[in-house]
Amino acid sequence: MSKKYDMIIFDVDGTLCDTVALVHDSINKVLAIHGINKKVNIKDIRSGQGMNKENFAKNCMSFLDKDVRDNILTEADNLKNSRIDDPSVTVFDGVKETIAELSEEHLIGIVSNCGPGYIEAVIPKIGISEYVTDYLAASALFISKADGIKEIMKRNNVKSAVYVGDTLLDKSSCDEAGVDFVFASYGFGEVPDTQYRINNFSELIKEIKRIENSGI
Repeated sequence: MSKKYDMIIFDVDGTLCDTVALVHDSINKVLAIHGINKKVNIKDIRSGQGMNKENFAKNCMSFLDKDVRDNILTEADNLKNSRIDDPSVTVFDGVKETIAELSEEHLIGIVSNCGPGYIEAVIPKIGISEYVTDYLAASALFISKADGIKEIMKRNNVKSAVYVGDTLLDKSSCDEAGVDFVFASYGFGEVPDTQYRINNFSELIKEIKRIENSGI
């Protein structure tokens, strides 16, 4: 393989795994603990995947004031992280094996809009701890996903990278950061007219080889 990319960077939810049901349950549990007689809709949880923490909280808890919903989400995130082994969490087929193979020739990074502690919890759940070079939670650092991509490249001296994600925000973040984008079409979003795409995670090896060998 003629290596075009120094690093392959991954989104988490909708790309590596699906934690929507756990997030939904965790938020509703925290709302109940605080005596708030409202529940979030799982459709709002799903549609908010990829948003930063503030926008996600607004998307699913618009019935609360900003400070209250932000605090509820912080507590729910902590609860979610402690329950990452819940059977409702789905790791997509082929993730561990595919990343293991890609790590033989590329650095492996993770950049997500999640809050603190989530990536640290989910990496062992997926079983990829030994393959991940670096990771960054953009919302925890109060930066955009585009700036998160730039930062992880800078601190690992990466000149060329590709990002694998599943939402339009992922694509626009890649455009802003100046990196290629591979659309995970099995995830939560719709990204029309993408140059590179995979329909399941195991296709990523073939797609990266195709891109790197073609020089496009």
